[in-house]
Amino acid sequence: MHKKKISLSGMWNVVSDCGDYQLQSRVPGSLFQALEESGFWGEKDVFWRDNNRKCVEIADRNFTWSREFVLSQEFTADYDRISLDADGLDTLTEIRINGNIVGETENMHRRYRFDVTSCLKSGINTIEIRFFNTLKHIREKQEERYIWSSVDNVMDGFNRIRKSSCSFGWDWGPQIPDLGIWRDLFLFGIKEARLNDPEIRQQHSSPGEELNEVTLLCRAENLVDSQEDSQEDLLVTYTISDGSKVVAADSCTTGETAEIRIPDARLWWPNGYGEQNLYQVTTELLVHGKVLDRKEQQIGLRTMELERNPDEWGESFSFKVNGISIFAMGGNIIPQDVYLNRVNETVSRKLLTSCRAANFNCIRVWGGGIYPDEAFYNLCDEFGILVWQDLMFACALYEARNPEFRKEITLEVKDNLQRIAHHPSLALICGNNEMEWAFGSWPQMKWNGENQAEYTLQYEFLLPELAAAVAPDVPFWKASPSSGGFFDDPNDAGRGDVHYWNVWHAGAPFTEFRKHDFRFLSEYGFQSFPSYKTVKSYTDKADRNPYSPVMEDHQRNGDHSGNQKIMNYAAEYFRLGKDLDYICYISQLSQAEAGRYAVEHLRQRRYCCSGSTYWQVNDNWPVASWSSIDYFGRWKALHYAMKRAYAPILLSCRENGTRAEIYVSVEGMEVCTGVIEWALKEMDGAVIRKGTADVFMEPRTSKMAAALDFAEELKGDFVKERYLSVTLINSEYNRIWRDTTWFERYKRIDFVDPKVTWAVNPVLDGWEILIKAEKYAKFVELDLIEGDAIFSDNYFDMDGGEERIITIQRAQCSGNPETELSVRSLFDSCTI
Repeated sequence: MHKKKISLSGMWNVVSDCGDYQLQSRVPGSLFQALEESGFWGEKDVFWRDNNRKCVEIADRNFTWSREFVLSQEFTADYDRISLDADGLDTLTEIRINGNIVGETENMHRRYRFDVTSCLKSGINTIEIRFFNTLKHIREKQEERYIWSSVDNVMDGFNRIRKSSCSFGWDWGPQIPDLGIWRDLFLFGIKEARLNDPEIRQQHSSPGEELNEVTLLCRAENLVDSQEDSQEDLLVTYTISDGSKVVAADSCTTGETAEIRIPDARLWWPNGYGEQNLYQVTTELLVHGKVLDRKEQQIGLRTMELERNPDEWGESFSFKVNGISIFAMGGNIIPQDVYLNRVNETVSRKLLTSCRAANFNCIRVWGGGIYPDEAFYNLCDEFGILVWQDLMFACALYEARNPEFRKEITLEVKDNLQRIAHHPSLALICGNNEMEWAFGSWPQMKWNGENQAEYTLQYEFLLPELAAAVAPDVPFWKASPSSGGFFDDPNDAGRGDVHYWNVWHAGAPFTEFRKHDFRFLSEYGFQSFPSYKTVKSYTDKADRNPYSPVMEDHQRNGDHSGNQKIMNYAAEYFRLGKDLDYICYISQLSQAEAGRYAVEHLRQRRYCCSGSTYWQVNDNWPVASWSSIDYFGRWKALHYAMKRAYAPILLSCRENGTRAEIYVSVEGMEVCTGVIEWALKEMDGAVIRKGTADVFMEPRTSKMAAALDFAEELKGDFVKERYLSVTLINSEYNRIWRDTTWFERYKRIDFVDPKVTWAVNPVLDGWEILIKAEKYAKFVELDLIEGDAIFSDNYFDMDGGEERIITIQRAQCSGNPETELSVRSLFDSCTI
């Protein structure tokens, strides 16, 4: 095949225009990672204490990356054209090869292709990439025309450049406006022609049925301008395989559409609804039988609709996959690291494995970061995780009246949608984060008819039309939250998707979720401190107080007021811990309870609600935040709570005074039969009152299985001594689901010593932990003293006399559970 790639990765020289900084940087890489690797921060890193505060001043200048590379005479002679392919330059650059300007960039979200044929020579070549000062750029842009933006702890003007918005800070992230070559950079030899990203569409005869017949509509074009007669000689072949064999193939000329029938089509389903059957499409561009170029794409056969139908609660909003309306369960994902180049397939696999393990079938890629790489979407395909893909516009106005800006974002969106449109996991393209809602709802927003017109141009016309042309089979949603567009009550609970922040920002109690029948809750959240081990990674011993300057620096919500809010909420429900270690533990329990209240309510309302994506799954640095997994991949209590709340079968209890309603919620494709056993108990295991209820549930339904009133049994101090224990036993699958409910806030309960004991036993693929509680134990936490592990369950309750087996997979453990395991419960947090 007439194609060759020469990577320009490796070590580059970096120098600032002022001469203050001279160092080397790996490529892919970035300035601040290079400074860290050079020892600039001493023995620590940019996250240590308040080191991050120095980054803005450092970035406020120009830098040049340069290196030499050697080309053979054969390479320069064998190809008609040679392209410099830049998949990630951050952000404003001028590129020179052997002193010749070959290109400029102004958008880190785009892939650039520069014809550098005439500038290259056999032997030694030099390449220089000058990175211009992005901070100066946004200041000058704001001076020319001020355009509003509003986020806690973010630099003004982040919306004046096509760069990751959160690199300028956010209400969970540091101001580290990095720069550099953050994705692959290489020379690409072209012989006569080059493929674009092939378009692959699907036609289904009977979506969701066994005898569904699927036809692929495949179309590819030559990206290189060629003579008309040579274009006629180009042939495109498509080969479809299922991982073990070729199942179909066809060919046509470039620009034409091949219709390829897939026999015995196996459908792709979201996690929990069926198998993730995948196919590989190999597209080859040939001339006279010789392969000039090749593309590999991963697809799954499925239909995808955004179902919106009027009903008695307003209008439905659900993902309909292969004819089945699913309940979307997941969270919002932000960039996985401030050093974007460190995010690779291994890093994404770790994060998305944790998402699937917590029963996710959906994630929202939030619009203030970056478009993930191909590996990310391949993993979502593999794991059955639907992707709600925001376009990269968030919490700000943009200069849509400027034709150059419209041209730039058109190229950006077209480039990225062409790259990802074929993925079966891609469920929705969303125009922006929170901008329609901001009009008329955010008092700090200085809006007028002009910028409202600009918004309308960008999100009601330009982007929807572009998405329809490039990704016609993927639903488009104009904003999040929205009720459908044109400023029609965009955060209405009865239509579209909702961002609900009364719990947390407004200080409302956890039960406030229960007052609303949301159709799809795409943002809600609650903060906690990370693991105490994570806190120790960025603090000195003297810093380990929730209100120390360093602890408040690693908190970006409000004017460092987030830690106070964490403590205030914790004090409403819990007795505060005896030291920072226990305060971290209590804060995570508070966060987990907020998430549990929300999801249980949403799933109990399955008749009108179709989705939950909480804010947020991950962090991009070690910080107190809304995340369920901290920067180092440690699961917080919230992530374990979401694993239980997102389980295909959810047993939940809705308490109100001395009353309790027991619900069963079922997702997936199977019915649920079983028996509920409930008992009002004391902490020593004594049963005060008990009963049973039979359960038969169709899939994708929820119903109340029992309504109880314990007014007599919970009189006086008994409300602080007795709790409801509920068990669902499914004999067909030999499964048991448990839930315990108190009718009083935990801080008013004098928990007794549960006398928890445990034994760790190695097994073939990891360890089993046999754990026993003599008396009732609330929020039992398992951890390793030095290492880390993901447990099959954690932060769980145990009845008195209960035994439970918890497992650890060896691949998900970095320590030795036999010597390092620590166990504690809520009782221990207040024991001196």
